[in-house]
Amino acid sequence: MTHSTADMTDTHQVPGLDALTAEQRYELAMTLLDSVFAERIAGPTPPEHLAEIRRRVAEMEAAHLPGEPWQDVFDRILGRQ
Repeated sequence: MTHSTADMTDTHQVPGLDALTAEQRYELAMTLLDSVFAERIAGPTPPEHLAEIRRRVAEMEAAHLPGEPWQDVFDRILGRQ
């Protein structure tokens, strides 16, 4: 489905949408995006992704790498450490 810029700014296509504040529309949009994301990741993991995960785990185990907790990596990426 494609939309033109005019379609995307026309709030009359969804009844009541024009009665919402910008903040309420933003929250609604985020809720909709979260629901789409949740539905898309709920599906089965493709075999090629599973194979790559298995390959990486085997590589890490063979090298006896301890790994790092995800929160430490996340904090480092965000400059919190």
